[in-house]
Amino acid sequence: MNQLTVSLWGDEAFASILAQKSLADIVTIVARDTSPPLHYILLHFWMQIFGTSEIAIRSFPLLLFVLLAFVVHKLAEELFGKRAGVFAFFLTLLNPFLFIYAFEARMYMLLALTSTASMWFFVTKRWKLYILLTTAALYTHHFSVFIILVQVLYSSLNILPVIRQEIAKPWKLIIGLLKSSFVRSLTAIFILYAPWLPSLYGQTSMVGGDFWLPRPKADDLWKLYSHFIAGSSNLPVELWVMSAGLLLLLLRGFQKGKDVLIYLWLFLPAILTYLASQFGRPLFFDRYLIVSTAAIPLLLASPPLKKISTILVLTIIAGLALINIYSFQRPVKQPFREVASFVSARYGKDKMVINYYTNALHYFELKHYQTNVKIYSPSGPLPFWVGTALIDPKDVLTQLPPEKTLLVMASGDINRVAISGYGEIRRERFRDLYLLWFAAR
Repeated sequence: MNQLTVSLWGDEAFASILAQKSLADIVTIVARDTSPPLHYILLHFWMQIFGTSEIAIRSFPLLLFVLLAFVVHKLAEELFGKRAGVFAFFLTLLNPFLFIYAFEARMYMLLALTSTASMWFFVTKRWKLYILLTTAALYTHHFSVFIILVQVLYSSLNILPVIRQEIAKPWKLIIGLLKSSFVRSLTAIFILYAPWLPSLYGQTSMVGGDFWLPRPKADDLWKLYSHFIAGSSNLPVELWVMSAGLLLLLLRGFQKGKDVLIYLWLFLPAILTYLASQFGRPLFFDRYLIVSTAAIPLLLASPPLKKISTILVLTIIAGLALINIYSFQRPVKQPFREVASFVSARYGKDKMVINYYTNALHYFELKHYQTNVKIYSPSGPLPFWVGTALIDPKDVLTQLPPEKTLLVMASGDINRVAISGYGEIRRERFRDLYLLWFAAR
């Protein structure tokens, strides 16, 4: 078992089920969820060609990951030269944080690719491609707006001398700004994104009412950047990578102009999200901030050409390779495929499995694997939750079926599973997943 072949988990199964619907249904359903539709549309066409197996579905983000490494390579080459481009390619390809999401059938690798490509075309002033990729990023995930914010702030800092010179002629200054290629590109992006704004407003309202993230703590910023550099496998080699990386950053110093953009890209999204999460709805989460991850290999790949810096970069690359080999062979996703196969082989595909919510809802995993899964909700229709827009109302039970025995699936603290009028008679464990048999009293 490895990262490619392990069972799909909830978000991946959600993406798979949604992507198998028609394009019109994809847009309609996702508008009632929390993200834009581009990833699901692309996955729809991918799955039509390659199928619905775990390898087929996960090969899509894996391809995007390789393209991301190429884009970072080109951006590093543009900013710091060919040597930096080569190092940046391998530092991206071996980045443990990105490596994990290379095997995650969700929108995060597409978000990283489109956001980084937006930055590449912004730097190289290829405005048509900039418009295309930035719009694609916005239609992939809402956090891509931070890339535009970084670019606007960086451009504003660069034109400060012009503003000082032309401050006595404000109309001339304003007209000049409106005619600039960057502002015209932003206008085109806004026009292209405008059709999604009503859906964005509805999604924002739903998230404002209920969301699952906790408020970030003081050390979460440090944890975020340690994950960006060395991952979160807790192997001793992570300390080796972190130490070499920090030493390399100290040796490279600060390069005016180029570094302003990269450091804004690296820190501004996380800091703004962290501060906003202290006063409003918490939205600080490392995978949302994947928009900034490519800044790490750019910084590590670009110190002046010295023997010590080359040794440090090669040391980091070796350490990252060890971390990724370990994580690839030890996926943490739960064996939902095995649970579904067990139920099908023992009782047939029509056997009803009641999904009991303890600490997670496993409806989509079982649904993906063709299990007749139902959600027991005695209090009535389900409240808004990420993914509930895709749940078939017929699969939500407000009353239990009149059967002598019930088969229930749960995870986490299964001692919380209690069904009125029934007592547990047997259980089967699949790592952290449980099948529980209940009999009427």
